[in-house]
Amino acid sequence: MEIIQWMEKLTAILEKSSIFLAARFILGFYLIIIVVVILLILFQLYRKGYLTEVMAGSGRVNLRATKDKSQKRWDKIIQRLNSNQPNDHKAAVLEAAHFFNEILTIADYPGETLGEKLNKLEVDQFENIDQIKEANLIKNQIVQEENFVISQEEARRVVEIFGESLQFLEVIN
Repeated sequence: MEIIQWMEKLTAILEKSSIFLAARFILGFYLIIIVVVILLILFQLYRKGYLTEVMAGSGRVNLRATKDKSQKRWDKIIQRLNSNQPNDHKAAVLEAAHFFNEILTIADYPGETLGEKLNKLEVDQFENIDQIKEANLIKNQIVQEENFVISQEEARRVVEIFGESLQFLEVIN
């Protein structure tokens, strides 16, 4: 009981003290200023996109921010793939590879070309790295060989490989 009585006396003395009242006022004022500054900093970080990048984790660029635009682009690639024209099938493969390469560039994967980027990837960065490399080889054949023929099924398989990788990066659905 002595401690409780002592605390009550101390509280009574401090409540009457103008120095303690001023200190409480100053500390309360600084607390409000600190909260406002933190909120302003967070707002600026969010506005500049840094906060979403940090929230994406481990410095990885937040590719989900442009997901709607990317999905529309991907849908156009799929429409081209569903065409009955063989040249459209080649174009769909080329566009899918180019799109995937652009996304890797935005995400700061090292390398100039898609092939270089794929060779620098670690095995655990993509589950289907071997399939992606195979799809890139087919893309290279389309570019290098004038008379290269690709069936719609093969083109669909190659585009789906790039699509799975884009889904893994959360760029498309």
